[in-house]
Amino acid sequence: MISNFKETREKRGISLNEAAECLKIQKKYLQAIEEKDYSQLPGGVYSVGFLKSYANFLKLDAGKAVKDFEQWLLNPQEESFRAQIEKNLDLDTNSNDSEEQISKTESYKLSDTEKLIVITSIVALILFVCAFI
Repeated sequence: MISNFKETREKRGISLNEAAECLKIQKKYLQAIEEKDYSQLPGGVYSVGFLKSYANFLKLDAGKAVKDFEQWLLNPQEESFRAQIEKNLDLDTNSNDSEEQISKTESYKLSDTEKLIVITSIVALILFVCAFI
């Protein structure tokens, strides 16, 4: 279990406003992290970045903070937000996870055909942009 962000911040005598100003992260996001209300975070890599930055700022274990966040993503009650985040977050579902957790994330993985379509679209976009440079 990760250390309590709010408790650690208060022990160090840092206000939430000071932390937000120093980290250049909105106060509402830091407050959401402290309350473990991850649904208030912007999603994707931003959520992970905010967690890591805040943990490092408070000299907490950023890896444990991210692991806690990943566990939250696997909570079936947060399905829509989990799907949004998982598109941008490479979850290691094969290490130390139960079969149930793995099966919950399987439905969000792209098929080989879908991956090929995405890659082809990206290449086409790059070629299109390069034609005008």
